[in-house]
Amino acid sequence: MKLVILDYSNSQVRIIDNCPADWKHENVEKLDDYMFGEENLDLNPDTCYYMCGEGIEVTNETYIPKDGKMPAMIDFTQKKVQLHNEMLQSIKDLMAETGKGSLDLGKDKNDEEICRSAYIVRMQNGCEVEEVEVMNIKLENDSLFYMAKGQDGEDEDWQDLTSLDVTLGSLDMLYDAVYNKIKEEIET
Repeated sequence: MKLVILDYSNSQVRIIDNCPADWKHENVEKLDDYMFGEENLDLNPDTCYYMCGEGIEVTNETYIPKDGKMPAMIDFTQKKVQLHNEMLQSIKDLMAETGKGSLDLGKDKNDEEICRSAYIVRMQNGCEVEEVEVMNIKLENDSLFYMAKGQDGEDEDWQDLTSLDVTLGSLDMLYDAVYNKIKEEIET
């Protein structure tokens, strides 16, 4: 048998499995003696409700409002803008603190070509989305600029990393590449 106790005194639901059908075998006269007697659970009868039986199931459910109102919408765009700005600032801080005005992310410490997976997503011509690999990055007057390689080849001019052309939230791999390049240069 299962015993389920709703105890208001401590805001607790207790489930006691494997209870006997006949409490006399447990030297208890009846179920109330087990629950409220000082020698057993010692619960207060004024703050408890209980039920016992064989087929008791306990389920957890979440209330669904019936008024037809939708839950509040989460503004992920604002969160992406905030994260994007934090990533930009982190790259700036990292380069400034280590005195690195520019980095060639396409080459390793031995000046050999390497892929650092410094990919960002940007808009081309106002509507076309392109994933590009940032090959070079520079910090100039607290502004970040980059040159990247895409399907149409490499950029010929420095691009503003803070422009609206760079898709929000796509700078995490670039931060990792900048960090690892600086770490590589410092450790050699």
